[in-house]
Amino acid sequence: MVLLQYFKLSREDGITEILIDRAARRNAFSEEMWIGLAEIMESCSADTDTKVVIITGAGNTFASGADITQLKDLTDKNIRHHYLCCVERAIESIIDCPHPVIAMINGWAIGAGCELAIACDIRICSAEAKFSVPAAKLGIVLHHSLIRRILNLLGMAAAKELLFVGDPVSADRAYVLGLVNKVTSALELRAATAEMARKIAGNAPLAVRGMKEALTRLSEPGQPKDQSDLEQFEKIAFESDDFIEGATAFMEKRKPVWKGK
Repeated sequence: MVLLQYFKLSREDGITEILIDRAARRNAFSEEMWIGLAEIMESCSADTDTKVVIITGAGNTFASGADITQLKDLTDKNIRHHYLCCVERAIESIIDCPHPVIAMINGWAIGAGCELAIACDIRICSAEAKFSVPAAKLGIVLHHSLIRRILNLLGMAAAKELLFVGDPVSADRAYVLGLVNKVTSALELRAATAEMARKIAGNAPLAVRGMKEALTRLSEPGQPKDQSDLEQFEKIAFESDDFIEGATAFMEKRKPVWKGK
């Protein structure tokens, strides 16, 4: 059961927004919330009317990671394994979502909250946002899947800085490191995110979906040199009604009407 008391959903013009709504606890995630987010994302993935997903946080925090009241139990191997599986399921549900996912970061993204932002396809933040992965300060070694995602996003030098130092990173520094795509003022954050979402939602759904899938596969470890299986996405797009519509609309100098097939 999705814990909707901790999330608020809204949908408009093919854009679904997920608001993490636990501002009193700085949007800290309990195990149940990770399960809930996974269920919401899986529902968004199956929704053909959704073209883009936006994730943001209530108050002045995007997400402050794990609920500290549950951390003391993670010394137990079985409890830790179950908890981490819940986190990974939520993260994978974002990565596996066929629709682009934008993180609208309005404040702190700490620990697992930063991991949540990194899992999204695009990150737009306010100038007040700060990012922190303080695992080294807590005596924690991150799961290799998260380290790989940070490495893929930032490159080796910046990944080492983020993980070894563990200090908060400002919005401007995050932009320089490649952690975020765009920095805006707090007042412009929603408008800038909405504009990005509308541009993506206005493109051919099959093309966007195929390119996200290809990018996800190419970022995975152990990829064979032969990438012929990725050609299926090209084939589907070229043989779709949308390709014909896109070409026709371009020649007729009008906006295309996508069917997603």
